[in-house]
Amino acid sequence: MSSSINFPPNPTMSQPYSFNGTTWIFNGYAWVAQQPSGATGPQGSQGPQGDIGATGPQGPAGTQSNLPFLENKTLEGSTNVINIDQSIFNPSDLTIATSSQFIVEINADYYILGDLFNNGILQVDGTLKVGGLIYNTGAIIGTGIIE
Repeated sequence: MSSSINFPPNPTMSQPYSFNGTTWIFNGYAWVAQQPSGATGPQGSQGPQGDIGATGPQGPAGTQSNLPFLENKTLEGSTNVINIDQSIFNPSDLTIATSSQFIVEINADYYILGDLFNNGILQVDGTLKVGGLIYNTGAIIGTGIIE
């Protein structure tokens, strides 16, 4: 003789009840038997590549930089100065020649997108930002910031 299911009185929503190896969940109206899950099957193969999406809209126009830029090398025996309150952008490398001096004064900014090759004297009292590597066989002096 098998026993009969005796669900709890006044169940709450999503309340589970197990009987004889089966779990039942109350859905607010009735008790619903939960099907036991089997073992997970193997992963399926990758599907085909999807279609190419639509081209996005054109982006907004950029603004012209107002930063001037210098030549990407100094001459032998020359002194090059980035003056106070000046901001200069160099879109390339900078090579400071032997026996030349390159000065970034206080409150001045010099931005080098590429590498810095210093063979002379580099004096930084302002800010020098280098996007690439710094190769130094000369002297670096000053109280500024090199990033």
